[in-house]
Amino acid sequence: MRKVLLICISFYYGSVSADTVVRHAIGAMPETVERVSGMKESRSHEETTGANIKRAQFTSAIQDREPVDNLVQVDKHVGRVYFFSEITGLAGQAVIHRWEHNGRILHEQRFDVTSRRFRAYSTKALPASASGEWKVSVLDSNGILLGFNTFIYGDTSATAQAQ
Repeated sequence: MRKVLLICISFYYGSVSADTVVRHAIGAMPETVERVSGMKESRSHEETTGANIKRAQFTSAIQDREPVDNLVQVDKHVGRVYFFSEITGLAGQAVIHRWEHNGRILHEQRFDVTSRRFRAYSTKALPASASGEWKVSVLDSNGILLGFNTFIYGDTSATAQAQ
């Protein structure tokens, strides 16, 4: 988790790209924290357990067990959002999608992983009053964070004008 925070801080100050932040956030939990400037990578959860999150994204729909798009910001007219994850290396175990709104846990959906490459999705209805940051964390059955993703729900036109 500290590596993700370091990456986010580095992103804020402009030393790494947004793509790097997403790759590391979706990647896995490091065992040790080292400089993120590319000098040396720490061992990840994937390297220590064999588990990996190949994809973790928000989408407006699932079609043929695949996400149809990749949402980062969501206007208030969208009433439902899906979170899709592709997981490898956890066959016979369970994973959890933990939905949070502005830091408060609202829902957890458990999935029994039935194959080496496993795809799962959960969904949440979004009332217009639930603007702000939404986050879904992917946890293993021991509660260890495997990866996460976030999106902003609300008036995205105001966000775009501020940039």
